[in-house]
Amino acid sequence: MLKKLFYLSICLLTYFAHAQLSDSYEKGFVVKTNNDTLHGYIKTDDLKGLSTHVCFTINQQKEECTIYSTSDVKSFRTETGKIFDLLKVKINNNQIEISVFANLILEGKTALYKSVYKSSNFYIISKTNENFALQEDKLQTGDSKITRYNYYGILNLVTENMLTETNTKVSFKESDFIETVTKFNTLKGYESRDVRYKEKTIKYFIAMAGVGTGKYEQEFYYQAMYRIYNPKISRSISVNLGVNYFNYEYSKEGFSIEQSLISVPLQFQQNLLSKNIRPYLFVGPNFSYLNRDSSDNRLNLDKGFQKNFGVDFLYGIGLEIDLYKGLMLKSEYRHETFSHPILFGIGYNFSK
Repeated sequence: MLKKLFYLSICLLTYFAHAQLSDSYEKGFVVKTNNDTLHGYIKTDDLKGLSTHVCFTINQQKEECTIYSTSDVKSFRTETGKIFDLLKVKINNNQIEISVFANLILEGKTALYKSVYKSSNFYIISKTNENFALQEDKLQTGDSKITRYNYYGILNLVTENMLTETNTKVSFKESDFIETVTKFNTLKGYESRDVRYKEKTIKYFIAMAGVGTGKYEQEFYYQAMYRIYNPKISRSISVNLGVNYFNYEYSKEGFSIEQSLISVPLQFQQNLLSKNIRPYLFVGPNFSYLNRDSSDNRLNLDKGFQKNFGVDFLYGIGLEIDLYKGLMLKSEYRHETFSHPILFGIGYNFSK
């Protein structure tokens, strides 16, 4: 039975691999270098990739999208508020000139952008058709000393010595750059507008039911889970608070044991992929109630609050597969007060 369930999960995984492709897209438009505007859907699940290319489709249901690079598109927008413009800027102490799609985060006469180069975030100040890069000092691989990019000096130059004259100290932080450029625009009589995309906390309520089986053991379970993502902190780590019920039986050569577990876990889950097919790891504490009966009376638990209730540590690994709308499959190995067999379940996400 275990092998059949495993093969069934693999078949469903393959069949539904693109079932929720639209979840990674946002409605918006791209402006090509010839000024043609295309309205459709922009793939936004990889914001770092958006610095060099944009994946665009007119039909959200298509399995493939058209890739536009910095030589094809000069700007793109989404209806949720993400704004990207094509900018040319010199980086690495003016040694390299690159063209990147940069995310506008402060709009004004002097504007502030955020982008990525070789997996490192950096900022761009755009003023009177000139672009200036703000990069954080770092120790390059193989170097014996820190490479300094003098972001403070560049920021001071662009703001016409405002930092020096006001004795203002800034760190390499987005909030400091926003505040400094805003003050400079105000000093020059211009308005500034914070256009950073405000990502909301994502909340799901998920109910699951399933079974686990081995050579001498079998188990069934029910689970209700409240899952929370805070995209400002991480798009792949969630906090899960819920209630689990497990009924476990083991029988071999005349010996048998049956135990039931009710647990209230605080589970931190790390998704290894942020897709509709998600391998994941999880850890956390749980408050549990355990009841056990066995053919060997020495293994039976005494009754009482301190005997049956306790605080324990849980951990495990699993795979979630979104099927259609809120319907989902899950396979999981978990240790929670005791080691469970590999569990398979089906559930529903009521928040979708």
